[in-house]
Amino acid sequence: MVSDIHNLVESGKVQNGKLVYLETVPIPFLQFATLVEGEWLDRYVMVLAEVGAMLADKGYQIQETNDNHPLAWTHFIDESGKGIDRKEIQILLIRADQHLKKFPRKTKEIDGRYYINFGDYCCWRGRKLKDDLSSCTSEGFMTEPSEADDLVVKHFLQTLAEIALAVASRKGKDKGIKQ
Repeated sequence: MVSDIHNLVESGKVQNGKLVYLETVPIPFLQFATLVEGEWLDRYVMVLAEVGAMLADKGYQIQETNDNHPLAWTHFIDESGKGIDRKEIQILLIRADQHLKKFPRKTKEIDGRYYINFGDYCCWRGRKLKDDLSSCTSEGFMTEPSEADDLVVKHFLQTLAEIALAVASRKGKDKGIKQ
């Protein structure tokens, strides 16, 4: 069995990899984030992680659901049991995105996607995730992403971008919302 694993690694179908578990990502499918080249975190996944951290800071808690869709959002409820308003989530997505666009340390573009350096993020005083993320990493094997994986992520990111654009276009119309 060990020789079979070595053969898979040598063939390139499987490679050594490193993951970080980001508990605050509100989409369980994306909570185990790949550290590309062992050090780069997808900025869009980190936007979601920061949104989850902001919700926790506001006192929201996760409510279990039976939705098993890979991109299903976790439901958040406040102390009274009331769920969070979608508009507030959209605003938090924009804030987190703007916040990470200003990340003052190493960033990198890989295949048209933006990444931030994991070690630098862990040391950044401005980060929303205050946990010791270095203790949330694990090593193992990763397969090459399939076309289906790429389509799922591309669909999610497209939807996220559409939400951000919709909220940004209404930004001037909603005077009662603090930006």
